[in-house]
Amino acid sequence: MKVLFFIRSLVVGGSQRQTVMLAEGLAQRGHDTAVAVFYTGGEIDVARQASAVRVLPLGKAGRWDAIGPLARLRRILRTERPDLVYAFQPTQTALAAMLLPRALPTRLVFGVRAAGMEHDRYDALSALTYRFIERPFLLRKARFDS
Repeated sequence: MKVLFFIRSLVVGGSQRQTVMLAEGLAQRGHDTAVAVFYTGGEIDVARQASAVRVLPLGKAGRWDAIGPLARLRRILRTERPDLVYAFQPTQTALAAMLLPRALPTRLVFGVRAAGMEHDRYDALSALTYRFIERPFLLRKARFDS
């Protein structure tokens, strides 16, 4: 199976560690695994070790640098043709759902880690992203697993 993980960065954190451990474990079992990341630098040690897991940087330079990184992600989705995309964190989940080519039989899997957020404590973009993923019918139902 070919699995593409998608996360903001691999800087130390719970989701980041979980991503790396899961990708590494699947690679050790013979699966083709890669991790697409918006930001590189400061990765956790596990991500820097020799590994069968490929890290695919999207080269995002800042919050408003979106067009280039999203185009690279779309290109990666088309060329990698993963069987499964596992998105970590709400923004990556929403972007994967929107950018995943419909012609691919790829399944999108995600987990919401921060359920019950108080949206009024975050900026408008973050609040909108959380609302988007909390309503699964907005995601592509035909390829939706959670």
